[in-house]
Amino acid sequence: MTASATARIRSARPGRLAKALTARFASSARTEWDSEAERGSLIFASDNVGEVDMIVGDGVLLLHIESSPEHRDQLEAIVGTGVVDLGGEENLVVQWKHPGGGDGSRWVASG
Repeated sequence: MTASATARIRSARPGRLAKALTARFASSARTEWDSEAERGSLIFASDNVGEVDMIVGDGVLLLHIESSPEHRDQLEAIVGTGVVDLGGEENLVVQWKHPGGGDGSRWVASG
């Protein structure tokens, strides 16, 4: 059984943000980033934690988590805090949504 969550993060530079996420998690996950396709992934393979797909759009970074149900909240926290930390002056907000429209966790810059 798998669980999922999706977040749409508005950013002036979503490609830079995705590339920075890839670099941030390179030591703890298998990471991929294709600058031309503006797509990538973070695969947290230890203990089958899960995978995060990243897709850049016009002014938005779309993140999609697929994981075991017991790891979804953990991935929301790990990636959500990573986005907020890397956002700097942008004061980014990460609001995870679960299937069916339910709210997941929310991460907001404190600055």
